[in-house]
Amino acid sequence: MSLQGVLIVLTRSNDPARQAEFDQWYDTVHIPHVLETEPPGLTAANRFENLAAEEGKPRSVAIYEMSDDPPRVFDEMVQRMDRRRAEGSTHTTEVLDVISVQTFRRVG
Repeated sequence: MSLQGVLIVLTRSNDPARQAEFDQWYDTVHIPHVLETEPPGLTAANRFENLAAEEGKPRSVAIYEMSDDPPRVFDEMVQRMDRRRAEGSTHTTEVLDVISVQTFRRVG
């Protein structure tokens, strides 16, 4: 399957003193749990750090690669993660500050 789109999520820790806690949650809880729910069309998830982030700006970007219609894949991801949270099998950290969530469809 070919890449049809991406979900781009820009985030930061709302408490710079707790950056390590934020990083650990994102890398060892959130991304693995999203992948474990196996939403149809989600092919990969990676997080990158902006090493020159200014105070108050996003320091982290997560890129979720999709082999199907991005809005449909994103909706399914949200539904599956909401179910996990309701079951208590995942959680969101209190230091998460989401700056931007956008889906992009491949063109051309």
